[in-house]
Amino acid sequence: MGPVKNLLRPLKSQSGFTLIELTAVIAVTGILLTLISALFVQIINSNVKATVANDIRGNGQYMMETTVRALRVADIITGSGKVGSISVTSGGTTSVYAFNCGNLTKDANQVNTSKIVVSSSCNNPAVGESYFDVTPPTGSAPTTVRVVMVLKTTGSALHSEYIGNQTFSQLVEIRSYAK
Repeated sequence: MGPVKNLLRPLKSQSGFTLIELTAVIAVTGILLTLISALFVQIINSNVKATVANDIRGNGQYMMETTVRALRVADIITGSGKVGSISVTSGGTTSVYAFNCGNLTKDANQVNTSKIVVSSSCNNPAVGESYFDVTPPTGSAPTTVRVVMVLKTTGSALHSEYIGNQTFSQLVEIRSYAK
């Protein structure tokens, strides 16, 4: 029994952690992990929101640039006041630009992407948030068209970080005008 007694002696002399110390370490570690994970989730949500804003901005700039380019080279713009659609004639070719039911269309072809919608009315495009405001020439001032587009992303209530909107506005001077 002598060798067994010698083996047990070092175990009895060593001290260990108490239950209170172990519980305190687990509690502090849990709090730190909770704070770190909350920070990580916040960083991811911020990144998603920035990505959504960049998508809207990129699509909006493309849509605005396409529309403004067509207006700048137009020979004739048909429309007056705040309207949801205008006819643009350039070089003998007429195209119709319209804000209708969530889309910007050129000759009934959608210009915006499916995840970016244009805030517009389906029943009465002239009263939507997105519109063309055509001002006829007065005196020496040329015809102007203000293009206002309000773009929104489609998202869900569960993922509010995927929802965003931006407003784009541009004033374009036209060479000639016909009512």
